Amino acid sequence: MGSYLKFFPRPFLDDLVSGACVPFVGAGFSRNATLPRGQQMPLWDDLGRGVAGLLPDFTYANAVDALSAFAQEFARPRLVEELSKALLVGQARPGPAHRAFCQLRFDLVCTTNFDFLLEAGYQETQWYCRPIVDGDSLAVRTSVPGVTLLKFHGDLHHPNSLVVTEDDYDAFTERHALVATYIANLLITKTPLFIGYSLEDPDFRSIWQVIKDRLGSLKRQGYALTVGASSQVIRRFERRGVKVINLPGSDHAKALTAAFSELREYWLPSLLRASAVTTEQPLAQLVLPWDSATRLCFFAVPASLESRYKETVFPIAEAHGFVPLTSADVLAPGDVVAAKLDALIERADVVVVDASSAWTAMEASAASRKRNRLLIIREKGDSAAEDIAAYRQVERPSAPDSGLSDAVFLSEIERFFSNMARKGDLGQEPLRLLEVKAYRAAVVAALSLVEIRLRSALGDPKARRGAPMRELLGVAEELGLLTVDDVARLKDWQRVRNEVVHSEKVPTRHVAEQIVTGAIRLAKRLGDTSE
Repeated sequence: MGSYLKFFPRPFLDDLVSGACVPFVGAGFSRNATLPRGQQMPLWDDLGRGVAGLLPDFTYANAVDALSAFAQEFARPRLVEELSKALLVGQARPGPAHRAFCQLRFDLVCTTNFDFLLEAGYQETQWYCRPIVDGDSLAVRTSVPGVTLLKFHGDLHHPNSLVVTEDDYDAFTERHALVATYIANLLITKTPLFIGYSLEDPDFRSIWQVIKDRLGSLKRQGYALTVGASSQVIRRFERRGVKVINLPGSDHAKALTAAFSELREYWLPSLLRASAVTTEQPLAQLVLPWDSATRLCFFAVPASLESRYKETVFPIAEAHGFVPLTSADVLAPGDVVAAKLDALIERADVVVVDASSAWTAMEASAASRKRNRLLIIREKGDSAAEDIAAYRQVERPSAPDSGLSDAVFLSEIERFFSNMARKGDLGQEPLRLLEVKAYRAAVVAALSLVEIRLRSALGDPKARRGAPMRELLGVAEELGLLTVDDVARLKDWQRVRNEVVHSEKVPTRHVAEQIVTGAIRLAKRLGDTSE
């Protein structure tokens, strides 16, 4: 594990991978913002003391008391204006810790913060964010992949939704009954991770206490993420039934940025390893180490066009050595959809996006980090969104039945995959994996290399049929590309590879070396691996 990952308990990491974790972000996290020189984001108590200084003859007791007195004295609109100034709205920008957190693709994030740093962080990391400030919006389902940001104390753009004064807190469960019920349900069914919280929020404490009273020992474990917290702070959390994940150090932003990055590096590979993929070729690619090259080509296409893509476009990708994969091959009910899509994009060697639906257009934006390994397909006449306009694009005719069979369109697809083929890289990968003792992965990579060379050697149309390896071997023997002994050896190696893919069995070094060296020799005969 990384230098910070080791502080996260295994049960928490298991909940993260299974989609059972929901982060709750408090005011302390906003301290990690990038600010104008000399400025600092206020905490809850700082906000209270700030407005208390504007009240005549006022003795400060706590933040809620001061904010309530200010609203009574000068009216709510002026209070919102003072909060906007104090929270540096328009000046504060997401810091590295915000961006690292936003790259953890949770489907749902809850926050009591009034500011807009999380929304800006998601925008900077090119991920759709849907803020919700009232219960009515909870019933509306989004049509694109992204994160739902539940701002259950409202925000500064919705003054009536703010929970900031005594009256707001006293009436919270009545005015925001749906939100309170929703949060209570989350705390019953999910594992909360509190970030930037002191657990002094009165609404949150009351809901958390109700859960403790009703469920007792059956309450799910909550976690608080802190940096360099004192033993007194840790005991305060634990008295309230919250286990502390206390990271070492004094630089909060640096520690949180590193920790979130390590969580992402752990989460994404774990998500794909836990996927219920049964198709042979994608499964073989997903067992490879995270830092090794794959032949995966992730297709983000509208569901209505998926079967047509499989008929016309997937065979072209396969002929050039790629393994096509869609989200439907990997996603299952209950998955953290956003995180799994992010993992697929990250793991794929090439991404192809038909951006003709709102969902896939969002995936195109998320995949833009693939840069030169990304192809955007647009329906003829549609303009590309600004954030993906600079990437390689192909137009297809608009008629679904004939558009994907159009000769000009398919020739453009052919040219793209021909340019994307990584022949030399794949030729070196089995040896690299063998050297680092990743024997399972070395066997998979070696057999993948032979298959690529074999499909290329067979040419059109045999290579374009998506035929299984056993069929390719029979055709290659008939054509004299492989001898009887070659085919027998490859079948033996295939059996080893299948065991590796479908189990945790690890071949011995001797077996892995035999397969890797033999496969490379065969691949060289079928096609030069140094291309």
